[in-house]
Amino acid sequence: MYKLFIVLCLFINTEAFARTRADQPLPDTLAPAEMSADNLYYKYEMLDYKDWAAKSPAESQDLMLYPGYKEPDITTIKNGVKKKVQTRLKIFTSSAKLILNKAPAQLNLKQLMQIETIRQFDREIQHAEIKPNQFMSAVVGRTPFTNFQWGNCQGNVMRPARELDLAHINPLNRSWCSDAHRSICLESCYSFNEFWRQGLRTANIMANFSSNEDARKDTGVGLQSEVRYFESEQELSLPVALKTLTKVDTPIRGGLEQSIFYWNQLFQYGKVIAVFQAMPGDSSKTLMTAFFVVGLKKSSYDTYNKLGLGAVLEGKSRLIRPTATGITAGLPTFSKDMIRAIADVLEN
Repeated sequence: MYKLFIVLCLFINTEAFARTRADQPLPDTLAPAEMSADNLYYKYEMLDYKDWAAKSPAESQDLMLYPGYKEPDITTIKNGVKKKVQTRLKIFTSSAKLILNKAPAQLNLKQLMQIETIRQFDREIQHAEIKPNQFMSAVVGRTPFTNFQWGNCQGNVMRPARELDLAHINPLNRSWCSDAHRSICLESCYSFNEFWRQGLRTANIMANFSSNEDARKDTGVGLQSEVRYFESEQELSLPVALKTLTKVDTPIRGGLEQSIFYWNQLFQYGKVIAVFQAMPGDSSKTLMTAFFVVGLKKSSYDTYNKLGLGAVLEGKSRLIRPTATGITAGLPTFSKDMIRAIADVLEN
């Protein structure tokens, strides 16, 4: 049940021409003038949603699945018994800053909506474009279906068919992929290697699953998401101005947003926002600030953290050895690689 993201999901592999950026910590007071174009400045933490909302109210409002999203009430069924429960969330939140050697006006954001470009970011992740009638919110509770049937998951990724209604994953003020010119919706699948599969089987045995439904655990990650670009932050209709999050006062020149609205097992939602601003003092460069957030089901996290889930998510597990890259490298490595890849594609 150790299901690791991503995004989307998206953005890991770099091309041969990509420039290497060294990791550096991201302090709260980092000024653009103190940054080097050779570095990626990064930080992350994991905390309960209520603590995130109290500590970083602006960030928590803008980086939920959509404006107004909250810990959802979900009607589920298990062993024939219906129950309505509120899903408490554990939040992995990270942010990064780097410099692009291109002016904001030269960035071609539209190229990131092309599925062939998306497939280049990580050759191990299989992507398929999907339509609104293939979103899980459109089929759960309405018709018999096999989860993740459009994204080449090849039966490796399932999700117990417990939810009776997924209306909570739909935005309040629009529809996913309603703008076909600026967005694309995907079903994405990542299959674990054999070492990881064996590790998951061991963990599931240790967790003492009793039902057949619980015992059939995934051997990969499946998700559905929307990827879109924006040219002004007004298009996002976020509660808090993005400059409040980036802490830089130059104009917002556009960005990229990925919303992961359906995920198997452990994860409830994901959000990636990359914001592009004019570099203070140098109009030939762009300052990129990226946010990568995952909302995990707290009950599942607490159960599996006894077996070391926290270490798995951070890429520090001794039980299930992390890979060098990809989802199974852990969320910090995965998110940094994703951010580097976005920058490399736009810069080149």
